[in-house]
Amino acid sequence: MKEDLMKKSLAAAVLILLLCTTMLVAEIVESDFIPPEFVQYMKPLYLRLDIISGGDNIEEVYLFYKKANLDYVQVLMDPGIGMNPYYDATIPGSFIDQPISFYFRIIKKDMLEQTIPGIDPINNPYYIPLKRPAEKQKKVDNSFRILSPDQEYNYQNDDFMVAISYFTLEDQLEGKTIKLFFDRKDVTSQATITSNILVFKPVSVKPTAHKIEIMIYNEDGSVFKQKNWVVQVQKVPAVQKLPVSVNGNLLIDSRLTINDADSGSYYYDADDEFKSIGRLRLWGGKDWFRYKARVYISSEERSTRQPYNRYSLDFFVPHFNLFLGDHSQVFSNTTIAGKNVRGVGGELQFGFFKLSSFYGQIQRHIKGTMELDTTDTVVDTSFTGGYYNRNSLGVRMQFGNERSFYVGLNALKTKDNMKSEEYAQNPKDNIVVGLDSKLSLFKSRLQFGWEVSASLLNNNIAPGVMTKDKLDSLDINLPFDPESFENIFIINQYVEPYKLSLSNIAAEGYLRAFFMHNLLNIRYSYVGGSFNSLANPYLQNDKAGFNIMDNVTLLNNQLTF
Repeated sequence: MKEDLMKKSLAAAVLILLLCTTMLVAEIVESDFIPPEFVQYMKPLYLRLDIISGGDNIEEVYLFYKKANLDYVQVLMDPGIGMNPYYDATIPGSFIDQPISFYFRIIKKDMLEQTIPGIDPINNPYYIPLKRPAEKQKKVDNSFRILSPDQEYNYQNDDFMVAISYFTLEDQLEGKTIKLFFDRKDVTSQATITSNILVFKPVSVKPTAHKIEIMIYNEDGSVFKQKNWVVQVQKVPAVQKLPVSVNGNLLIDSRLTINDADSGSYYYDADDEFKSIGRLRLWGGKDWFRYKARVYISSEERSTRQPYNRYSLDFFVPHFNLFLGDHSQVFSNTTIAGKNVRGVGGELQFGFFKLSSFYGQIQRHIKGTMELDTTDTVVDTSFTGGYYNRNSLGVRMQFGNERSFYVGLNALKTKDNMKSEEYAQNPKDNIVVGLDSKLSLFKSRLQFGWEVSASLLNNNIAPGVMTKDKLDSLDINLPFDPESFENIFIINQYVEPYKLSLSNIAAEGYLRAFFMHNLLNIRYSYVGGSFNSLANPYLQNDKAGFNIMDNVTLLNNQLTF
């Protein structure tokens, strides 16, 4: 019995260790979402989840929402294609007659899940209160209307004045007398009085409470109408308001790992490790203008590595978005899909037409070295290769609606800057063009999509462009002069391939259906052996095959097969 108990305990410990290891290794999808302050009665609620990093690992994103004690309603969110990936969905207005609770569930390609909020989202979801229409107020006497001063603009400056309208009494003032009192003093003689308005501008006002009273007397001296109120005059603030709203948050995280192991441990010679990150996010706007900024700094940033730090500033106005600094660029799976670009990008959209473009650095220059050791007779050379600056230019034209049907045309140009590094080898030049389309039916529950792309890659542009005669001598026949296209693409003996064939084609088609708590994905992909996109370095070439995945959710989305 004791041996059986020990075996079961050991098996449970191993299982827990494997689960913990899986959770640690799994890549976390970093998102940006700011919940709304309230929902309006019977008005639809639009929700958008921006993906900051890890977007290429996302398979699907779902929105679960409910009201009161009802069960959650599950909705497949629509992916957005643009500079920064996002997923959006709309809760119908007919559902919103009470406060709303919701959370997001991200299904990744490795079949792991991530929720937002991350801790027990079913019992602790986002909770958005309901803002009901204002109730009708009781009828009040509107004989006098105070035009100035109001309670929001009553500062002590030259613009302070008293303005009272009595337009509704204009036909009843014959034979009546109007008097104005400011701080219990009769200032009628200093005021400008017409048949429907009274204006009084004091010489100076002190920053304190002031009583204003208007009275209309009948011919016999009795009071016909009167109104009084108190206004609190304040000092002019020294700091003026910003032209736009500013919101933000700051995160600083530091971790110290101390390795104290015996001589037989794997970590015996491991050094202590200290890591620190800092993240600042700012957002705001005014009227039709919005902006968003992000700064991410890591202690792992090194000049000998590709950048860890991120800096971005985005502007949003009607029909146009501008992205500066680092942003995650997405066109399609075979051109560029989630690669960080440090540069500038933009989106222009009018109705069914959308134009997206970007230009920037996708690989940073890293300095190489070469040292000569001449202390001995034999010359010893120590060489460490560097990396070129790799810049990419992309343009995408899209026609249609992402929620129903669209067709997109992509063009991508990526090239190494040979002048950026002396000790790097084999500078490259790459062109990719592609066409993609998607059809969504039944509120995106059924989707058909496909894309096809072709590429040309020059593995070494250092020798420069070859003349047509030299190419002919190598038995390479081209119907044009390569020197005429030198600014577009450099052609020499290192180009692969020279002619369009299946080897430099990449294509895929997919079917996605979500009905009756059943998510079915069928995808076929083909990537030729000579297809290359330098802006999508993780795309494996020379492969073809089907991928079929079926997810079934039961027990109110608590169990997934």
